[in-house]
Amino acid sequence: MNEIRILASFKHPRLIRWYETFVENAKEELCIVMELCPYGDLEQKIKRHKHRKQYIDEREIWVYAVNLLEGLAALHSKGVVHRDLKPANCLIDSQGCVKIADMNISKVSKGGNMQTQVGTPYFICPEIYLKRPYTSTSDIWSLGGVLYNLAALRPPFLADK
Repeated sequence: MNEIRILASFKHPRLIRWYETFVENAKEELCIVMELCPYGDLEQKIKRHKHRKQYIDEREIWVYAVNLLEGLAALHSKGVVHRDLKPANCLIDSQGCVKIADMNISKVSKGGNMQTQVGTPYFICPEIYLKRPYTSTSDIWSLGGVLYNLAALRPPFLADK
């Protein structure tokens, strides 16, 4: 329900658009109807380029960076912290623009710090790992990780097993 509430409160060109929600009675599943982004997500794009051994054009990465910054600015202007920005949550629309999706663990900040440990390990900020308070700047850290992933075709931090 948190995701629906957040999605429904925004109408921004860099955030995935919510249209309606309904419950599928037979399966008791909550269904969310959202904008169609026919070109998949950035994770799929990274995998395709990696498979072809071909880097993503730098100009394209800059466009994605601006798109994501605009989306984050819209969220942060209303006190919403995404908390799980990663390539799989960045969808590509029919014009080739990126839209932020998956507000499932997003949180409205009351102006203070948060401490819940959430997010995808490759892209969460050090404060979360250290169980320290964090703010919307954690989304900017995640954005850096997404951009690195786009440029290098691999996550920013890899550890030996």
